[in-house]
Amino acid sequence: MRGVAAGDDVRSVSESLHVRVPSATASISITNIFHPALSARYPTVLVRTPYGKGPDLPAGYSSFLDHGYAVMLQDVRGRYASEGKFDALRQEGPDGYDTLNWIAEQPWSNGRVGLIGGSYLGIAQCEWHC
Repeated sequence: MRGVAAGDDVRSVSESLHVRVPSATASISITNIFHPALSARYPTVLVRTPYGKGPDLPAGYSSFLDHGYAVMLQDVRGRYASEGKFDALRQEGPDGYDTLNWIAEQPWSNGRVGLIGGSYLGIAQCEWHC
């Protein structure tokens, strides 16, 4: 799933904060996107959370960037900066599907997406991926 060649310098990071990602339900999920600043297409690690994506990339996720992945942190519908009504887990199937399609359309994406997270984050993945 690597998005860059071995030996490429991926230390410089492109950050896009508070990106508006639409869903078919007309709600907007607010998202932070981090990827190596090289002009390339990257596989993406997606985290959809009801706990707040925060303003920065969590320290443990920088390793993904070092290995040529994009990281996308998204507040789920109705939580923190995202619009709409929070409906625990019921919204995750449709919203997750829409987010995957949105990622695939981005110029920095190679269309491959991995999911990560435990607790609600892990359960939410199963609502649209299992």
